[in-house]
Amino acid sequence: MESLFELIQHISPVSREAFDELFTKANIRHYKKGDFFARQGEPRWEIGFIIKGLIRKYFLFDDQEVTDNFHMENAFCADAASFMPQRVPALLNMVAMEDSEILVFQRADLEEVASRHHSMETFMRINAEMSYTFAFRRKVSLLKDSPQKRYEDMLVQR
Repeated sequence: MESLFELIQHISPVSREAFDELFTKANIRHYKKGDFFARQGEPRWEIGFIIKGLIRKYFLFDDQEVTDNFHMENAFCADAASFMPQRVPALLNMVAMEDSEILVFQRADLEEVASRHHSMETFMRINAEMSYTFAFRRKVSLLKDSPQKRYEDMLVQR
Protein backbone atom coordinates (compact mmCIF):
# COMPACT_ATOMS: atom_id res chain seq x y z
CA MET A 1 0.00 0.00 0.00
CA GLU A 2 2.69 2.41 -1.08
CA SER A 3 0.24 5.14 -2.13
CA LEU A 4 -1.02 5.39 1.47
CA PHE A 5 2.51 5.36 2.87
CA GLU A 6 3.53 8.14 0.45
CA LEU A 7 0.46 10.23 1.36
CA ILE A 8 1.17 9.88 5.07
CA GLN A 9 4.83 10.76 4.51
CA HIS A 10 3.77 13.85 2.57
CA ILE A 11 1.62 15.00 5.50
CA SER A 12 4.09 14.12 8.27
CA PRO A 13 7.01 11.66 8.32
CA VAL A 14 6.04 8.36 9.94
CA SER A 15 8.42 5.49 10.63
CA ARG A 16 8.05 2.42 8.44
CA GLU A 17 7.61 0.39 11.62
CA ALA A 18 4.64 2.52 12.72
CA PHE A 19 3.07 2.35 9.27
CA ASP A 20 3.49 -1.42 9.03
CA GLU A 21 1.94 -1.88 12.48
CA LEU A 22 -1.00 0.31 11.50
CA PHE A 23 -1.41 -1.48 8.18
CA THR A 24 -1.73 -4.88 9.87
CA LYS A 25 -4.80 -3.56 11.72
CA ALA A 26 -6.58 -2.37 8.58
CA ASN A 27 -9.30 -4.21 6.69
CA ILE A 28 -10.00 -3.91 2.99
CA ARG A 29 -13.70 -3.57 2.27
CA HIS A 30 -15.42 -3.71 -1.08
CA TYR A 31 -18.47 -1.57 -1.76
CA LYS A 32 -20.78 -1.87 -4.73
CA LYS A 33 -22.19 1.26 -6.31
CA GLY A 34 -24.89 2.50 -3.92
CA ASP A 35 -23.49 0.80 -0.80
CA PHE A 36 -23.04 2.98 2.27
CA PHE A 37 -19.70 3.51 4.00
CA ALA A 38 -21.52 5.56 6.67
CA ARG A 39 -25.14 6.38 7.45
CA GLN A 40 -26.40 9.57 9.03
CA GLY A 41 -27.40 8.94 12.65
CA GLU A 42 -25.35 5.77 13.12
CA PRO A 43 -22.01 5.54 14.96
CA ARG A 44 -18.95 5.35 12.71
CA TRP A 45 -15.66 5.20 14.62
CA GLU A 46 -13.47 4.44 11.65
CA ILE A 47 -11.70 6.15 8.81
CA GLY A 48 -11.20 4.88 5.30
CA PHE A 49 -8.53 5.31 2.66
CA ILE A 50 -10.00 4.99 -0.81
CA ILE A 51 -7.91 2.59 -2.86
CA LYS A 52 -10.35 2.54 -5.75
CA GLY A 53 -13.63 4.30 -6.33
CA LEU A 54 -15.54 7.44 -5.47
CA ILE A 55 -17.48 8.30 -2.32
CA ARG A 56 -20.20 10.95 -2.12
CA LYS A 57 -20.74 12.58 1.27
CA TYR A 58 -24.20 14.06 1.81
CA PHE A 59 -26.83 14.75 4.44
CA LEU A 60 -30.61 14.76 4.44
CA PHE A 61 -32.34 18.08 5.03
CA ASP A 62 -36.12 18.42 4.65
CA ASP A 63 -36.15 15.08 2.78
CA GLN A 64 -33.62 16.46 0.28
CA GLU A 65 -30.11 15.09 -0.29
CA VAL A 66 -27.55 17.87 0.11
CA THR A 67 -24.09 16.96 -1.17
CA ASP A 68 -21.27 18.03 1.09
CA ASN A 69 -18.28 16.61 -0.76
CA PHE A 70 -16.79 13.86 -2.90
CA HIS A 71 -13.81 11.72 -1.89
CA MET A 72 -11.74 10.23 -4.69
CA GLU A 73 -9.01 7.61 -4.89
CA ASN A 74 -5.95 8.01 -2.66
CA ALA A 75 -7.85 10.13 -0.15
CA PHE A 76 -9.16 9.62 3.35
CA CYS A 77 -12.89 9.56 4.05
CA ALA A 78 -14.66 9.74 7.39
CA ASP A 79 -17.52 11.41 9.14
CA ALA A 80 -15.36 13.78 11.19
CA ALA A 81 -17.88 14.28 13.99
CA SER A 82 -18.44 10.55 14.46
CA PHE A 83 -14.72 9.79 14.27
CA MET A 84 -13.85 12.14 17.14
CA PRO A 85 -13.42 10.83 20.70
CA GLN A 86 -16.87 12.09 21.72
CA ARG A 87 -18.35 9.27 19.57
CA VAL A 88 -21.40 11.06 18.30
CA PRO A 89 -23.49 9.43 15.56
CA ALA A 90 -22.54 10.21 11.96
CA LEU A 91 -23.83 13.55 10.71
CA LEU A 92 -23.52 12.55 7.05
CA ASN A 93 -24.16 9.68 4.68
CA MET A 94 -21.25 8.37 2.65
CA VAL A 95 -22.18 6.30 -0.37
CA ALA A 96 -20.16 4.62 -3.11
CA MET A 97 -20.81 6.29 -6.46
CA GLU A 98 -19.07 3.40 -8.21
CA ASP A 99 -17.68 0.05 -7.11
CA SER A 100 -15.09 0.99 -4.49
CA GLU A 101 -12.32 -0.57 -2.45
CA ILE A 102 -11.56 1.09 0.89
CA LEU A 103 -8.86 0.36 3.45
CA VAL A 104 -10.59 0.83 6.82
CA PHE A 105 -8.98 1.71 10.15
CA GLN A 106 -10.73 1.66 13.52
CA ARG A 107 -10.16 4.72 15.70
CA ALA A 108 -9.11 2.53 18.64
CA ASP A 109 -6.41 0.89 16.48
CA LEU A 110 -5.09 4.28 15.36
CA GLU A 111 -4.91 5.43 18.97
CA GLU A 112 -3.16 2.22 20.00
CA VAL A 113 -0.47 2.61 17.33
CA ALA A 114 -0.12 6.33 18.11
CA SER A 115 0.45 5.53 21.79
CA ARG A 116 3.54 3.52 20.81
CA HIS A 117 4.79 5.66 17.89
CA HIS A 118 5.08 9.41 18.35
CA SER A 119 5.39 9.87 14.58
CA MET A 120 1.91 8.39 14.10
CA GLU A 121 0.47 10.63 16.80
CA THR A 122 2.00 13.64 15.04
CA PHE A 123 0.55 12.51 11.71
CA MET A 124 -2.92 12.14 13.25
CA ARG A 125 -2.75 15.63 14.78
CA ILE A 126 -1.57 17.27 11.55
CA ASN A 127 -4.16 15.37 9.51
CA ALA A 128 -6.90 16.56 11.90
CA GLU A 129 -5.63 20.14 11.55
CA MET A 130 -5.68 19.82 7.76
CA SER A 131 -9.22 18.46 7.88
CA TYR A 132 -10.34 21.40 10.01
CA THR A 133 -8.71 23.86 7.61
CA PHE A 134 -10.35 22.15 4.64
CA ALA A 135 -13.76 22.29 6.35
CA PHE A 136 -13.34 25.98 7.14
CA ARG A 137 -12.33 26.78 3.56
CA ARG A 138 -15.28 24.76 2.31
CA LYS A 139 -17.63 26.73 4.55
CA VAL A 140 -16.30 30.03 3.20
CA SER A 141 -16.56 28.72 -0.36
CA LEU A 142 -20.20 27.75 0.16
CA LEU A 143 -20.94 31.31 1.22
CA LYS A 144 -19.09 33.14 -1.54
CA ASP A 145 -18.45 30.90 -4.58
CA SER A 146 -20.78 29.71 -7.31
CA PRO A 147 -21.48 25.98 -7.69
CA GLN A 148 -19.40 26.02 -10.90
CA LYS A 149 -16.41 27.55 -9.09
CA ARG A 150 -16.68 25.02 -6.25
CA TYR A 151 -16.76 22.16 -8.77
CA GLU A 152 -13.70 23.49 -10.60
CA ASP A 153 -11.87 23.94 -7.30
CA MET A 154 -12.71 20.37 -6.28
CA LEU A 155 -11.19 19.01 -9.51
CA VAL A 156 -8.02 21.04 -9.01
CA GLN A 157 -7.64 19.98 -5.36
CA ARG A 158 -7.79 16.30 -6.19
